[in-house]
Amino acid sequence: MDKKIEKTKGFFAEFKKFALRGNVIEMAVGIVLGASFNAIVTSIVQGILNPLLGTLLGNVDLSDLRIILTPAAGEAAEVAIRYGLVIQKTIEFVITAFVMFLIVKGMNKINDLQQKLEQEKKAEEKAAAVKTESENTALLKEIVGLLKEQKKTTK
Repeated sequence: MDKKIEKTKGFFAEFKKFALRGNVIEMAVGIVLGASFNAIVTSIVQGILNPLLGTLLGNVDLSDLRIILTPAAGEAAEVAIRYGLVIQKTIEFVITAFVMFLIVKGMNKINDLQQKLEQEKKAEEKAAAVKTESENTALLKEIVGLLKEQKKTTK
């Protein structure tokens, strides 16, 4: 019985460690934000773009566009290919993909700038080290020269 309790405690301890890692929490935040973003995109498509496209197509509601395969009869519902919904969801996808592209592009640009700044900083540090090294070399040569002169004068 004690082994089962230990296994259960070990399992929950492992789960707690997994669930509280930074990556999992960041992913959860991303999923919540993504769902909210999806709701915004859906409302823009349904509330703004579809009516505009519908007006351009002759006052048609895109979500109502369909090909009826079997009309409704009695209690049987109509069977239809609802291609208007496919168009609507495709527009939502394209908008979402475009925004994600812009976000990734922006993040890549920030990363590139950060790497460039780091490279410039390393180059400056290297140049400063070379300058210090050459100054030290010059000082050492001067000291050696002075020591040689001192040696000559003491002989």
